[in-house]
Order: sequence, then C-alpha cells, then structure tokens
Amino acid sequence: MTYYQYLRLMWRMERFYDNHPDFFADLDPEKRSAMERVFLYDYDDTHSDNTDYPKSIEEYFNHDIATNEPLQKLALAGVSDIYSASGMGEFRLSDISDKRP
Repeated sequence: MTYYQYLRLMWRMERFYDNHPDFFADLDPEKRSAMERVFLYDYDDTHSDNTDYPKSIEEYFNHDIATNEPLQKLALAGVSDIYSASGMGEFRLSDISDKRP
C-alpha cells in the first residue's frame, strides 16, 4: 500500500465508520483492532490533549504502517470485509489510485 492509497482508504474507512458503524462491529476483533490502529477512524479527537495522535500522518504511515506488512495485510483484510458488507463488491488495492491527489 502506498501513502496515497493509504490516504484514500483512511478517508473511506472514516466515512464508512461514521455512517455504518455496524459493519465494523461485525468484524473479526483482530481485523477491527488492526483497522483502528492503521486508519485511525475511531480516534477520539474531542479533547485538547491529543499527544497520542500522530503529528504527521505521512510520518505515521512511513514509520508505523509501511514498515509493518503483517499489520497492513490484516487491516486490508478488514477493508475487504467492509467492502463486502457494504455491497461495494470485491476490494482490490490495485483499484485504489496511488497517484497524488
């Protein structure tokens, strides 16, 4: 997964989570945990002390996500499950643009 694919998936998972949290509740707990860690869609940013939230999403991706292939695979398996549950069909990472927006 490239950084630009990551950004697009992060945005999609955030929208899915906001509109269909039940899709996430039905996920395998290990996949759900990986997705929460990778895509940060359920992060509570309502408090003023956000010291645990990454200062730079690109640095977070480069240091924590891009270097952890098992975590990526598990999170992408969760994305595939979300696509199936939503009726979007089969998820293929190759369908997500890796070009700069």
